[in-house]
Amino acid sequence: MAARLVTRSPKSSHITPILKQRHWLPVEQRIVFKLGLLVFKSSHNMAPSYISDLITQYAPFRSNLRSADQRLLVEHNMANNTWGARAFLVTAGKVWNSLPYHIRTANTTSSFKTVLKTHLFAVKQ
Repeated sequence: MAARLVTRSPKSSHITPILKQRHWLPVEQRIVFKLGLLVFKSSHNMAPSYISDLITQYAPFRSNLRSADQRLLVEHNMANNTWGARAFLVTAGKVWNSLPYHIRTANTTSSFKTVLKTHLFAVKQ
């Protein structure tokens, strides 16, 4: 509705071209963007401690594994619990680990935002 209000387009018009024109992400991708940004900030000590405490970096038992330097998070599972599966603790690891390596290794917040948004636009559309 916000995109229609800003562009003054009728309710009957298709929303996808309007979102592309405005360079706005659809709702599902916006959620992924926000989760990814929270994880990035918490891993770079820019988030509140109560959020940073929920995130655990993945450290394999053997240091010679390829996954040792991938900057992955521990994925927590919630079996048979739809509300628990929506928790930040569970979804943060899944979202972060699904991002390509070059996005996870961004140095600054602005570069992370730019690369992540570009990736999300390329994936969905």
